[in-house]
Amino acid sequence: MELTQLKYFLCTANCGQITRAADLLHVSQSAISTAISRLESELGVELFCKCGRNIKLTENGERFVAMITPAVAELDFARAEMLSANKLEPNTILLSVEVPDFASELERLYYRQSPDARFYQSTDTTEAALQKLRCNSVDFCLAFEPFSDPEIVSERILRDRVLAQMSNTHPLAGRESIWLAELADDLFVSFNREYSFRRWMEGMCFLAGFRPKVRFEVCDTQAIMALLLVRDAVTFIAESSWKCLARQSNSIGREDNPIIAIPFNDAFCERSCYICYHRNRILSPEARDFRDFAHRVHGAMEEYRDIDEVERRFFLAEGCDSGNASVKVKNALRI
Repeated sequence: MELTQLKYFLCTANCGQITRAADLLHVSQSAISTAISRLESELGVELFCKCGRNIKLTENGERFVAMITPAVAELDFARAEMLSANKLEPNTILLSVEVPDFASELERLYYRQSPDARFYQSTDTTEAALQKLRCNSVDFCLAFEPFSDPEIVSERILRDRVLAQMSNTHPLAGRESIWLAELADDLFVSFNREYSFRRWMEGMCFLAGFRPKVRFEVCDTQAIMALLLVRDAVTFIAESSWKCLARQSNSIGREDNPIIAIPFNDAFCERSCYICYHRNRILSPEARDFRDFAHRVHGAMEEYRDIDEVERRFFLAEGCDSGNASVKVKNALRI
């Protein structure tokens, strides 16, 4: 019985499909099928049975999952502890990201406090992010929604107003604010269904009484911006993200810019972001510090409701050096 076999088995058990497990593990389907077949032969029991196009655990399979999960997790924890102890990657924080725009803002602010920090980041679907958390291969996931897995801790670190993003030729472009229901007949640009952004967007539209007509499915934010100029399509963007774009581009926010953003009147049009981690993961000092920093950002956002104001209060002295940035952060937030 090999560790690789056990990891292939656990990933397949979580996914319910060999095809999906192979994609997550970046191996061939035959490699997973062979590993599971050998494992079943060694144990003398069937671990899976077919259920239509999917597979499901047998009773023996469920028992085996319960027995080996703690052992495999302990091995992963031991590996993480040794990597941390040997400082093979000092000051490194491993991130799986579902909310890339806010992740970039959080990292940018954190760099001002801790300029030696390093981030290894991947943008993942919800399922891929959950699997990485379960396998203990990342420190944190920044997600739109809390995970329901009892082993995963989900803590909210952002609550942000949502804006309607559209071209400046859209019929509603001259309005100061709109109701979400006014977009019921519009075409939407969104991520595909594997990303939580799509479920979050559809959930808000459901609260407004309609199902969005998604005509353009993409997997990156740059493609969304390009497609907004096609047939007056619309999408959602968080206010903090819009201000981040305005900071990075001289054209964003100007009257002649082809893309604009309009606030919603609906009280439920908010976006949350959660920092999620395995409750048994051994976090490095750098990872613990990043988590604490994220919570301080959350506290400031709850008080000031504006990312630019939060940054101003974090770093009160313009051009302050990194050596005393941490002190300024804590003083500004009265910690």
